[in-house]
Amino acid sequence: MSPICPFRYPPGRLLWLPLAACALWLALVFGLYRQALHAETAHRLELERTRLATVARQLLDVRNWNAAHGGVYVRQSPYGPPNPWLPEEDRTLAVADGRTLVLMNPAYMSRQLAERVAEPGLRISIVSPHPLRPDNLADAWESGALARCTEGAREIFAPPQADGQGRLRLLSVLTAGQDCLRCHHDRAEGEILGGISVSQDATDFQRGLATQVRHMHLLYGLLGLTGVLSVGGASLYLTRRRWLAEETSRLKSALLARLGHDMRTPLSAMLGMAELLRRPDLRAPEKNRALDYLTQAGGALLEMVGDITDHAALEQAAPPLREIPFNLRACLEECLALYRPVAEAKGLFLRLEAAPDLPQTVTGDCFRLRQALGNLVSNAVKFTELGGVQVDVRAQPEGDRLRCVLAVTDTGPGLRPEEQERVFANFQRGEAASSCPGTGLGLGMARQLARRMDGEVHLCSSPGQGAR
Repeated sequence: MSPICPFRYPPGRLLWLPLAACALWLALVFGLYRQALHAETAHRLELERTRLATVARQLLDVRNWNAAHGGVYVRQSPYGPPNPWLPEEDRTLAVADGRTLVLMNPAYMSRQLAERVAEPGLRISIVSPHPLRPDNLADAWESGALARCTEGAREIFAPPQADGQGRLRLLSVLTAGQDCLRCHHDRAEGEILGGISVSQDATDFQRGLATQVRHMHLLYGLLGLTGVLSVGGASLYLTRRRWLAEETSRLKSALLARLGHDMRTPLSAMLGMAELLRRPDLRAPEKNRALDYLTQAGGALLEMVGDITDHAALEQAAPPLREIPFNLRACLEECLALYRPVAEAKGLFLRLEAAPDLPQTVTGDCFRLRQALGNLVSNAVKFTELGGVQVDVRAQPEGDRLRCVLAVTDTGPGLRPEEQERVFANFQRGEAASSCPGTGLGLGMARQLARRMDGEVHLCSSPGQGAR
């Protein structure tokens, strides 16, 4: 009899399950990699689209403001020649001091602002398929984008590969307003005249994306090699990376939202004072007062713009406090002066009652104090229709430091008890504020600033009894 051979599985029988599991795992990792690569590319393109759209919308806002005022006059210069498509009597104005002013209409202002862009690699132009000015002729991509706009789209964005020039491009449509018809005689109001074309050199975008792709190659390669034992660690790493990216984005968005909210107040004051100065019957004292308000509002806006350029502020969403000596009473008066024109226009009183023992000079951050107080005063004036707003100030010495107690009391609609803590959260507002414009950021910012200066904001209110 021949010997009985021991039973052995063929090598393929032993390896198929591990190989199948590895193949399935690698397929899953590869699928995740492709999806993550697509999402990362789409996310970065969306960020670039948002950035370019913001630039275009800022220029469009300036253009619309110019159009709403029928154009603005500037001193005639080689940089600001008269508009050749306007009648002579409409495009120039001789003033008493011998200067000649030219009317800067929306298209001219937009074009000159676009030409003065200082960001490297960024180009902005006002384009049209049939421009009055030959330099504004749309290129092939812009012509195609304008054609798509005639089908209902208002904004067209293209990645670097779309235009063949290696640039990120965005076009925002421009429509004809009543003021535009002064030059574009053959057009109708509401018709598409052209667009604002914004393009950015895509080198940095592509370099950043390539770097991210290399990182993703390494990450998913390690994920595929380590197998099941590495899933937990890799998932934690990815979650942490994603959380950090989202947290950074959230902090920057919160900072931009807060700055946008704060910048609206001085801008509104500046526009209000500018409109007041246009009145021909304005007396000299009132004119000087309006100019003072305009200067104060411009100074406040300049300080906020300084914060935008602070890299640490962008990363931490909290610019550092500046400890400098300042006149406390003058600081508070300047803060209230920004809101007094609005209060007077509504028939409200707005007064400051300072304790007699309030020191004249203190050391701290005058701007942040005005910013925190201004949010409270702005809210009080906004929601008060009868009566007024009073700011009481007293001092509480605490060793070598001074606790400044400011009470902003209004005669507005008040808040229900369940609303009084909720309104300090971002984007939250009371029921009485539902019909008024606003973002619901002011009270939260006031409390945050107060806490950064070792203080606090408390609210005491009853429905129909105002707030303090």
